[in-house]
Amino acid sequence: MTWCAILLSVLALCACAATPPAASDSWVQSSEQIHRLARAGQLTPLQEQERLRDAFVRAHGPEPEAMRFYAYTISLMRSAEDGTLSSEQARALIRAREQEVIAEREALERVRHRAGYDYQTN
Repeated sequence: MTWCAILLSVLALCACAATPPAASDSWVQSSEQIHRLARAGQLTPLQEQERLRDAFVRAHGPEPEAMRFYAYTISLMRSAEDGTLSSEQARALIRAREQEVIAEREALERVRHRAGYDYQTN
């Protein structure tokens, strides 16, 4: 579940600047519980993504970047459930998008650091 760990890191980075620590702690605890249920076979991959999205919104609010990411992951998992994509294909696409999000966040942080100014995100 490496992609899940990456996802947690990316989304936590998205929210950390404007979110109090208690919300981040809440998100980490909720997401770990959701992943445990999924690994135990109590949640389908689609249910896992939906619950992760809901937990993120409860902890950090409906941040646009995270909402776009979860819309994408949920759509892929629906396609996997209905047989349009294999589960492996869906997970590979999710991992690829996670890498893109990480690269975008890192680039933004480098720009902020070089400029010496903390740009507000929309």
